[in-house]
Amino acid sequence: LSPVKNTEVLIDAFARIYKQFPDFKLVIGGDGPSLENLKLKVKNKKLQNAVIFTGKLSLEEVREAMKDCYVFVLPSLSEGFGRVLIEAMALGKPIIASRVGGIPEIVRDGDNGFLMEPKDTKLLAKKLSLLLRDGNLAKNMGEKGRRFCLTNFSNENYIRNFMEMIYH
Repeated sequence: LSPVKNTEVLIDAFARIYKQFPDFKLVIGGDGPSLENLKLKVKNKKLQNAVIFTGKLSLEEVREAMKDCYVFVLPSLSEGFGRVLIEAMALGKPIIASRVGGIPEIVRDGDNGFLMEPKDTKLLAKKLSLLLRDGNLAKNMGEKGRRFCLTNFSNENYIRNFMEMIYH
């Protein structure tokens, strides 16, 4: 949890929609320099019962948390490739992510997820609300993401592409 991950925007967006979806929780994984500020923001917005900070997780715990999530959000200010998005897609999760770095190569806006500008709290809240309201849309986006992942990031494709890169 660092400033570049822009988690503050996710908390603000969640605060906008929480009363409409009181059964949902915002789970924030990880540790880092922003943790105390994020906890203070949650307290100031009176969301202590709705936001869960997991702390640092093992790879197995990350996978379990992702399997349990309804939608995966990565609101980063900057991101190289966004490998965590591939992991969430492989588990069939719909994605909301920032339109930065390599993310638009992975997330096709409106197809396997939604893209947003990093500081657009209002749009993030709108897209979260849409996915929480429309289970079919969330499921379809998750399935498209999973297919995209299987097609483009399977071990076989990775090896084939790597071999092509080396020998051609």
